[in-house]
Amino acid sequence: MEETGDGIHKNSTDDEYYDKVNHILILILILNLFVAFTKIITGSFYNILSMVSDGYDSFFDGISNVTGIIAMKIAKKPHDKEHRYGHSKFETLASIFIALMLFYVSFEILHSAIDRFQGIGIPTVTPLSFIILASTLVINILVAVYENRKGKELKSEILISDSKHTKSDVYATTIILIGMIFIKIGLPILDPLLSIVMAIIIIKTGLGILSENVNILMDKEMIDEKIISDICLADDNILDIHNVRTHGTPANIYMDMHMVVKNGLTLEEAHKLSHKYEDIIKTEIPEIKDVLIHFEPDDEIDDEIIYK
Repeated sequence: MEETGDGIHKNSTDDEYYDKVNHILILILILNLFVAFTKIITGSFYNILSMVSDGYDSFFDGISNVTGIIAMKIAKKPHDKEHRYGHSKFETLASIFIALMLFYVSFEILHSAIDRFQGIGIPTVTPLSFIILASTLVINILVAVYENRKGKELKSEILISDSKHTKSDVYATTIILIGMIFIKIGLPILDPLLSIVMAIIIIKTGLGILSENVNILMDKEMIDEKIISDICLADDNILDIHNVRTHGTPANIYMDMHMVVKNGLTLEEAHKLSHKYEDIIKTEIPEIKDVLIHFEPDDEIDDEIIYK
């Protein structure tokens, strides 16, 4: 634990978390830009609308990566007098921005598909264009798997949201590869039709990301109360746990709860018990950064249970 110049404490493990996420986002950014420009250039050269659309989707993946990198820099800042719970929800805001970018991309794809239905441009498929697109598909699969695994490991909503975006690219590129086969055998109408399918997939992904992260902003419960009860009720001095409330982000959770203890405990003993279980809870669930315990004597337990 470090202390900044204004007396605010800064957790070194939090710094490590944000640095790891940042490094992953930079790596994914480089790969996304490579894939994006490969698809856009190839699709434009061969006039394959669905491939160009997929390329722009990958390009916006890169923009969302940049957004994530900036957001992580802000989220990394320690808490201050105006932001007592820190700045970690900037990561959530960046995830919502990714969802909004997905909606924009889907709109552009639908607009391009309408142009193609009006007869603007005839696609050409060659073995080279097929091989190039298949190669970008392999890269997208590796990126999606890696980013999702790291997101779950680090409890990072920006990595998990971005991996879902990349996963939608995988579905879209697979559909386009199938469409290229049909174009080759003389069914070019499938190019704009598959673009519409791709737009629907992207919209669905965006709605899922938006729903998850809006719930975080609305302080949805992060941990089941039973998990906390199981940790605490093994102690004979603790008679009941209730009104457990958690909020924050998956990687930075803040908790408060009511703990009913035996009447015979002194103030000093209750204080020691509080610190003991703060440490135990944070050890058992490392994502919990702070625990506030409100003590109640056992003669109030019946009233509290009725109140619940």
